[in-house]
Amino acid sequence: EMEGQGTFFSLLKFLQEIEKNDTAIQVRDVSMLSNPSLNPQEDKNPLQMHLVFETLLKQRAPKENV
Repeated sequence: EMEGQGTFFSLLKFLQEIEKNDTAIQVRDVSMLSNPSLNPQEDKNPLQMHLVFETLLKQRAPKENV
């Protein structure tokens, strides 16, 4: 999971980079909330973001004590 702040276009660029790298990471969920400030001209990061990723990589099985 990942949380951050940014613009819609920064999120879009980030997701495009993940897709371009052809990694085994998939985006399962994206949530965005508006983060309004009292002075919109100073607000460079108007969105609160929460992303959930999943991977296709397999985990090693735990070793069993015999």
